[in-house]
Amino acid sequence: MFDRDVRTIPRRPRACLAALALATFGLGVNGFVIAGILQPLAEELHITVATAGQSVTVFGVVYAIAAPLMARVTSSASRRAALGVTLAVFALASVATALAPSFGTLMLSRAAAGIAAAAITPLALSTARELVPPDRANRAVAMVLGGMTTSIVFGVPAGTILGNAVSWRATMLLVAAISAIAGVAVTALIPTGLRGPAPASAPAVSTARNLGAIANLAVTVTWMTGGIAVLTYASVVFAHVDRGHDRLPVLLFVFGGACVVGNWAGGYASDKWSADATAAASLVLTAVSLTGLAVLTVTSPPAVLHTWIVLAAVAGWGFGDWSVTPPQVARLLRHAPDRSTLILAWNSSAIYIGVSLGALLGGLLIAHAGPVLLPLTGAALQVLALAVVLATWNRHETARKQSSRCASPAPSATRSSLADSTCGR
Repeated sequence: MFDRDVRTIPRRPRACLAALALATFGLGVNGFVIAGILQPLAEELHITVATAGQSVTVFGVVYAIAAPLMARVTSSASRRAALGVTLAVFALASVATALAPSFGTLMLSRAAAGIAAAAITPLALSTARELVPPDRANRAVAMVLGGMTTSIVFGVPAGTILGNAVSWRATMLLVAAISAIAGVAVTALIPTGLRGPAPASAPAVSTARNLGAIANLAVTVTWMTGGIAVLTYASVVFAHVDRGHDRLPVLLFVFGGACVVGNWAGGYASDKWSADATAAASLVLTAVSLTGLAVLTVTSPPAVLHTWIVLAAVAGWGFGDWSVTPPQVARLLRHAPDRSTLILAWNSSAIYIGVSLGALLGGLLIAHAGPVLLPLTGAALQVLALAVVLATWNRHETARKQSSRCASPAPSATRSSLADSTCGR
């Protein structure tokens, strides 16, 4: 993918990955915390909450449009320089949001943040894969994405508390500070010689014309639409599932914790076994868990089992949903290994398309069908994504990893007999 010379070999790869994870942590807080501070934001700017919510929309729309374009601009640039500059722009845009005197200024700052974020995520993921040996690439992606999942579990609640207790402006200044620190860390740690290939002569959209890439981008859109449709209205679904126990914070914490663990497990399993198998298993678990939530909205298990079944369904959903991302990144990169930043940018666009469609679909279902059909629809979309994964399964990768495991020396008699049985000896 990249030319590897001495300048591209990091002295401290884990520190480099931690810096990239801090960058995605800042992006996650910025992207998700707005929903928690809309009320004070709207009151201070003298607008309605619905109008304030348009700042979320403009960020997502700009991100989706800008991601492939920014990838084209940064594809051959020094990874350290590109990440340093875009994180600086993102931090400045967050400061501009914090200081916005009017709704118009707020929208402009959110658009600027969306452009910078559209460049940062694909750059961070493609860089992470290049900092480690190939057999650990998916775990590196999972570690960087761990910043995003951690932001959901810890960063967003903390930012929401700060925004409502002090000021929403304080929250955005906190995001700016995190991004600035990440920018300094990335500039200090990422090797100087790490850069992408020169842009191809074909237009940027040519990558997406590859049928395999299109199919896998469809997986991203479908999977995200189903998950976000339920997640946007999780409080409504959980209220029906929990039968008046008022344990929404507990269920959200369980969901977030499962997301963190699932993200790590998805990266590990993709490296250890196969990206296709990991994606398929994750989608199955997500579909089963969402179906379980749908059943729990209309039935009530025995009281002694109710809490455990609810927790299992919520944890299974979080674990399965977030364990899809690392293998999905690996599956996409098979179709454009020499243009990793560009294909990951298209994936980022697909994610935000799924976010937009999911929020719209969830609102329609809650308004017209109630909370039962919402998780069922989410499960159905996971099954549809699973069908595409199965149709595009790369059996050569599975066979190669199986062969590699069988060829590796067994350290003990137990391991040797196990290898014999799994390798058909």
